[in-house]
Amino acid sequence: MSKNWLKILFLIFLPLFGMGQGLILNGAVMFVVTGNNATVYVDGDANGKVTIGSGAEYKVYDDTRLKLDGDFTNNGTFLKDVTYTGTVSIIGSSASAIAGSTGTEFYNLTVTKEAQATAVTAAINFTVTNDFNVTVGTVNLTKTDGIYIFKNLNTSSGTTFNHSLILDFIGSIIYIDGNFLIDGNYYCYDDNSVTMRGAGTQYIRTGNQSGYPLGVYKLAFKYGDFYANGTVKINNIAYIGWADIGNFHTNGQIVEFPITFIDGGHIYVDGGSLTCSYADPAYGFQIGYAWTAGSCTVSSGTLNATYLYVGYTDAIHQGTLSVTGGTVNATDVN
Repeated sequence: MSKNWLKILFLIFLPLFGMGQGLILNGAVMFVVTGNNATVYVDGDANGKVTIGSGAEYKVYDDTRLKLDGDFTNNGTFLKDVTYTGTVSIIGSSASAIAGSTGTEFYNLTVTKEAQATAVTAAINFTVTNDFNVTVGTVNLTKTDGIYIFKNLNTSSGTTFNHSLILDFIGSIIYIDGNFLIDGNYYCYDDNSVTMRGAGTQYIRTGNQSGYPLGVYKLAFKYGDFYANGTVKINNIAYIGWADIGNFHTNGQIVEFPITFIDGGHIYVDGGSLTCSYADPAYGFQIGYAWTAGSCTVSSGTLNATYLYVGYTDAIHQGTLSVTGGTVNATDVN
């Protein structure tokens, strides 16, 4: 084994290994302190598991990596030093789980199974503070409540990402603090929202998938400047600003938001097209919504709206539409 492959310092206060296979910490403290991409690899297919028991700690530093074939279970503490920029990779040919009584905060989390149908199932909420990459396999988030926070969620072609969160904009939601780039299949099994809330420039791509439960159901944009980076389609409502601030740019791409509420934010149709086709006059493309002003600029490309509302029937819902180029097609304008 190369000296650069595994460089580990174990500091053991209590017994390290429990019964069974894999890496099991029973009340122990394990430090993985060496950099240079030092890797802990727990092999053994379904038995290649990592279990952090109650009262135990697994502490990681610098760019150290953890690769495992089986389950990752955290009933203790998975502690990231401020220097940590490493990755937990779930690989192999067997199904795996992310489990435990303690919510885990990963820096990078990568799922690379040997087949697209092989699943990694999480029945707990967890956080990824940098990149959550699904390159091969299926991810199932089976918890129906709670909050998932991912900085960047990236899924590759052929993968599947499922979640079961039940609609609740406060207590049950997926937050994306960076980019949301979906090239695989994305399924949600309730009318739940994904909220992109990163400051600065962020990118989104969902691909040409829609028709519940396939595709993103509701989508909100807050704080940042969000640019389409490929086709963006959802099944229901897009909130721009969501009673705050936030800008969305079509950026020359095809965008389909069946219902659009601009409440505090701004939409730029700057090439490509944005289509709002919901066939109910109570909804449509609303510039100014929920007691908050909104605005839209069409500079190039096409805005298609079955029902287009600029402001509303009172002074509260104020809206502004500026057309400096491109085309606006609307069946009913108010």
